[in-house]
Amino acid sequence: MLLKEQLKQNQLMQEELQRNYDNVTAYVKNGIANQADLDAVKVEQLNNIQQRHTLEATYRAYGKMLSLGPQTSKSKI
Repeated sequence: MLLKEQLKQNQLMQEELQRNYDNVTAYVKNGIANQADLDAVKVEQLNNIQQRHTLEATYRAYGKMLSLGPQTSKSKI
């Protein structure tokens, strides 16, 4: 459950970072910001994507781990 919420939060963060990227792009075009500012936002986007991949892999691993266990056939019941 916690991982699902972290994935939702990660998605919200990615959307916010995209808005920031769009804003900074406009600022660069208008001379208010420079390329380094835009690069900094892009780095944060990439870090967030990397974190999402880690969360997704952990979620899948937990799912597999929880599905493992003694298999009981109907004949044994």
